[in-house]
Amino acid sequence: MQTPPPGHDQRGHRYDERRGQRKAAVTVFDIDGETVSSVTHACLVVSRTRDYLRLVSEEPLPVGERVDITFDPSDAESSSTCAGVPRHLTTVQGSSGFLVDVELVSGHAPPWKRRLH
Repeated sequence: MQTPPPGHDQRGHRYDERRGQRKAAVTVFDIDGETVSSVTHACLVVSRTRDYLRLVSEEPLPVGERVDITFDPSDAESSSTCAGVPRHLTTVQGSSGFLVDVELVSGHAPPWKRRLH
């Protein structure tokens, strides 16, 4: 995530609040027949409950599609992964980012994993 330009106190305050937030990498998969491709988005975790996660992302995430979320992706030893479905997407006021509400899901492996394993 980019730091705000100098002189933008209001935006700077918002960035300061997020500075201590946990980082996450959200991977979106595209399955086309036997071909599977993926795109990973760097995000900040704003809040988390047992069933929901609120993220800030520079790019919009696909609403209604299953995604993989890796917490602390820069630290392989302490990183953890879960699955979720983005349910709501809105722009962050005064910024170019997006606020994304993700419903956390559990259970069976996603379709891309079943095809490859």
